[in-house]
Amino acid sequence: MTNRDYPCEFCDTTLEQEEKLVTLTLNRGGKVYVFEGVPARVCPNCGHRYYNGPMITRLERLIREDALPGAEPIEAYRVPYTAVGS
Repeated sequence: MTNRDYPCEFCDTTLEQEEKLVTLTLNRGGKVYVFEGVPARVCPNCGHRYYNGPMITRLERLIREDALPGAEPIEAYRVPYTAVGS
């Protein structure tokens, strides 16, 4: 990923963003895909993540083609907010 020389677009900090491996969750076609160990630049002030465009395009293509090596289904629960109270 390239270094940025402008402030975070969310909090305007000029602190250098940090290279990290993060968990990226994408919701596509009613399914939730959880990618672990995804490289991102992360704002140290607000936590906003910046991803490499070609990498996201590749993940989107793999989802579309149902070609996700090593993918394992996980159990998830859909809980309406009204069920837990306000």
